[in-house]
Order: sequence, then structure tokens, then C-alpha cells
Amino acid sequence: MLKKMSYSIVLLRSQICSNFFSLLIRHFAQVKYLRNEVGIKRFGKRVRQIRIAKNISQENLAYDAEIEYSQVSRIERGIINTSISQVFAIAKALNIEPWVLFKFDEV
Repeated sequence: MLKKMSYSIVLLRSQICSNFFSLLIRHFAQVKYLRNEVGIKRFGKRVRQIRIAKNISQENLAYDAEIEYSQVSRIERGIINTSISQVFAIAKALNIEPWVLFKFDEV
């Protein structure tokens, strides 16, 4: 009797795990990757505009922000959707507040 009950518990646990993973898979299959192409391009143009106005090269910005030079280039061209951490690092390297990078009306 005890063996039969143990086996039933194991089966129940297995079924619960299986159902849980099925729900996770269905959920993540429905979640879209958010990518705002227009915003990404405008952000990149704004970074470039401020960098050039401050007479800073991409290499120096990358060095000061402690990110790869190629990353700065991809951000400015609007190729990558950069992280919030990189936004803060770029703003610090440009000696501006992060919100200034999102002031698109000046682009």
C-alpha cells in the first residue's frame, strides 16, 4: 500500500511539473520581443549629436563609458537596442543626465 501511494505521489509530482513547464512554454511563445525601431534610431542619432557637439570621438566615448568601441558605433547607427546600464554609462561619459539622451525633439 505504501509503495503504491509513493508511486502515486511521484506520478502526481511529475504531472504537476509537466503542466507547469507546458504553461511556461505557452507563455513565452506568446510574448513578443519589443523593439521600437524608430526610438532606437532616434536615440542613436541623439547620442551622436551630443558626442559630436562635445568634440568626443567614438573611441574616447567608448573608453570613458567602459564599453566596446563597436558597441558605440552600433548604438549610434540604431542597430542595437542598448541596455539601461549602457545608457547611464554613456550619459556619465558625456557628462550629462541620462534623460537628455531621450530629448528627441532636438535631433
